[in-house]
Amino acid sequence: MHRCWCGRQRRHSQPGAGHRRRCDGFVSRQAQAERERQARIILGQAETEISDSFVKAAAAYAENPVALHLRAMNMLYEAIKERGSMVIVPSSAVETMGLGGTLATASLGGAKP
Repeated sequence: MHRCWCGRQRRHSQPGAGHRRRCDGFVSRQAQAERERQARIILGQAETEISDSFVKAAAAYAENPVALHLRAMNMLYEAIKERGSMVIVPSSAVETMGLGGTLATASLGGAKP
């Protein structure tokens, strides 16, 4: 008995073409599974880093409500600066920011906020 390069026991020292194709498929699937495993690890690490960033941002905004207000205004501006885009914002948020007329004008393309 001989051991094939794929790890299987073989009676003959030279595996046949069919066995080689099966082994190649096995090795290919094994490599694909390893790539997918690595991708999941990388995504998990990225999620951890992102959540840490959100925690830091939340702490910074909790200590500085003006910064949160400016960030919200910037997010709205970024959302509406492209022509043809529509953003639905709760009226309470618009009132809080004091942007009612400015946002309406900017969304029509007449002025920049």
